[in-house]
Amino acid sequence: MIEQTNLSTPCAAGACGWNFSATKDSVGCSSGDGSCADASFVMAKESGFFSKELADATDKINGILAKLPALPGLQLSILSTPFGALLAYVEPNVMPEPGSVNCKSTDDEIKNALGVSTKKDKGYRDAKPKKKDDRDLAGDEAQDAAAQMGR
Repeated sequence: MIEQTNLSTPCAAGACGWNFSATKDSVGCSSGDGSCADASFVMAKESGFFSKELADATDKINGILAKLPALPGLQLSILSTPFGALLAYVEPNVMPEPGSVNCKSTDDEIKNALGVSTKKDKGYRDAKPKKKDDRDLAGDEAQDAAAQMGR
């Protein structure tokens, strides 16, 4: 399960920024611009901008995220990029290396560092559930992701 972050850390307070370390092939977060946030979604009361369908989706997304394995020393986060949000395991409270890629880098630098692709890019993988329901798929994919990371 996802470990809860100490609310006194900059990342939990929403003032965290991501940075890519080429030497470690990893992403860290430190006090910054808000481009790195804890991977959880908050609930709001039903309104003109937050419908019952969005509340249901929020519950489902948080349920899927809760099934992802906690990795020692890493925090599941949502990175803001010019191309959309990216789920990533990041090292919390890591100072950026000089010249590291971050959300203010060029689009090409970000794409190359993070390996992100969009639906417009050739080779984009459309991750649609095959024959399992979302509940089973989330657990299987979480285990696969952890195995690929060698943890």
